[in-house]
Amino acid sequence: TRSPPASKPRPPTMALRRSCPHGGRRTSTSSASIPPSSPQILLLLLALISSHPAVLVRSFEFPKLPSFFGGAARAGPSSSVLSPPAANAALIARTKSDLLTAVSGTENGKTASTETQVRVLRLVRTLEKAAPPSDALLSDPNEAAKLDGTWYLQYTSPSAVEGLGGADGGSEDDDGDEADDAELWKPVDVSEGGAVEVAQFRAQGTIRAAGVTVDTAGRVTKQSFDISEGTVTNQVEQDFGTVTVKGPFRASKTVSNRAVVGFKELTIDLNVGPTLELGWIFSILEKATGRDVGGWLETTYLDEEMRIGRGNKGTMFVITRDPNAVRP
Repeated sequence: TRSPPASKPRPPTMALRRSCPHGGRRTSTSSASIPPSSPQILLLLLALISSHPAVLVRSFEFPKLPSFFGGAARAGPSSSVLSPPAANAALIARTKSDLLTAVSGTENGKTASTETQVRVLRLVRTLEKAAPPSDALLSDPNEAAKLDGTWYLQYTSPSAVEGLGGADGGSEDDDGDEADDAELWKPVDVSEGGAVEVAQFRAQGTIRAAGVTVDTAGRVTKQSFDISEGTVTNQVEQDFGTVTVKGPFRASKTVSNRAVVGFKELTIDLNVGPTLELGWIFSILEKATGRDVGGWLETTYLDEEMRIGRGNKGTMFVITRDPNAVRP
C-alpha cells in the first residue's frame, strides 16, 4: 500500500468580496491563489517592523567612511601646542632677541655688571643647548662654509663669573635658581695635548693675543674665516690705526667644533705713517715656547645671523653678521 504523496504547500489565499445577486455582500474564500500586490507587501513589512523593531536595527549599519587624516576624529578644536621643532625655533628666536638686548649698551661687555654677565651667560647656554653645531662643522666643506666670511664682535666676557656659580660652590640668585646654571659649559682637552696656552684671561670688553691685550670697547672688531684659504683673521680698530693678526687654523683632533689657530702675521696699519709688519714677534715667541702663538676657538652656536664662541683662555664671545645688531 502506498502512502499518498505529500501535498505541496499552497500559497496563502486572499479573502475576496463578491457581490450577492440580491445586492447584498457576503465574504467567501476563493479557491484560487492570488499573489499579494505591492501595497500589501509594504503593509506587511511595516507591520513586521512595528512589532519587532530590533530586527531592522541589528541587520543594518551605516557604512564606515574612510579616514583621510590617519587617525580617529578628535573632539573640539585642534591643539594649538607647537610641535617640538616649532617650539624650539620659537625659543631660539626669543633667546637671541633677549641676548642682543642684554649685551646692548655694554661697550662689548666692558661696562656689563655682574648681574648682566650672569644673565648673558644663561641666555648663551640656552642657545648652546637648544641648537649645538654640527659635529661635521670643520670636516664637512658644506658645514664649514657657514663659518666663512666676516663676523663682528658684540660682546666678550669670562665664561665664568667670579663670586657666582662654580667660583663659590653654587649659590642661589634672587630668583632662587642656582647660579651654576650660568656656567655649565665645560671645555674638553683644554691644552690640546699641550699645544695651546691655557692661562685664564678674564676678558671683559677686551681680547688678547701674544700677551698683548687690546681694548675692544666701542671699537669695530672683526673676525673673518677664510675656509678656502684655511685662515682666521682678527682685526680691531684703534685710535692710532687698525691692528690685524692672522694665521692658519686646523680642526681639533678631540673636539669637532674647535678650530686651533696659530698666528703668523701681525700688522698695525697706522692712521698716520707706515704700516708695521710685526709677524717676526710671533716667530720669536714660537722658538721661546716651542709652540704656536695662538689658541683655539670653539663655535658653540651658529646660524645665519649669530655665532657664539668659547676660547682657550676662558673667554666667551657673542658675534654677529650685522655690525649694527646691538645698540651701542
